[in-house]
Amino acid sequence: MLSPLQLERHWLDELQVVAAAPKTATPGDDGYHITFDRTVRTTDEAHRFEVSLTVGLKPVGRGARFRRIRAKMTGLFVVHPDCPAEVTDQLIPGNALAILYGLLRAAVAQTTGITRSGQLVMPTVTIPALIGDDVTVGESPKPGPDSLAAPGHVED
Repeated sequence: MLSPLQLERHWLDELQVVAAAPKTATPGDDGYHITFDRTVRTTDEAHRFEVSLTVGLKPVGRGARFRRIRAKMTGLFVVHPDCPAEVTDQLIPGNALAILYGLLRAAVAQTTGITRSGQLVMPTVTIPALIGDDVTVGESPKPGPDSLAAPGHVED
């Protein structure tokens, strides 16, 4: 059987990348504070959910290569009708947000990869980080039993 959670379609609502002036970027000082904003909406059809994730990156230090990155993606998710409600409550928003974050991470890496400032790969994050608190790259959120992956770093 396929996963009880399926991404039917997704779209990129917003993608802003503001590079810093080349002279202000300092190698090794490329840390960012990451904020998450999430929205989960039910649709007219049972077992269908519209989930949106907005990710914002602001530099921590003065030498960051980018002054601001903001990206928003929305996905239409379908949960198998036989899936128990308690499992659905875990899949939406947790796994849905993790899927959207991976897609946003790829979009930001692709977009920044063609800039003069160079590619920025957003760090891997835990599902609790997506659902709960904001993260500063360089801090190490403790991976829990529901973590998507171990915390990572922003790559140069």
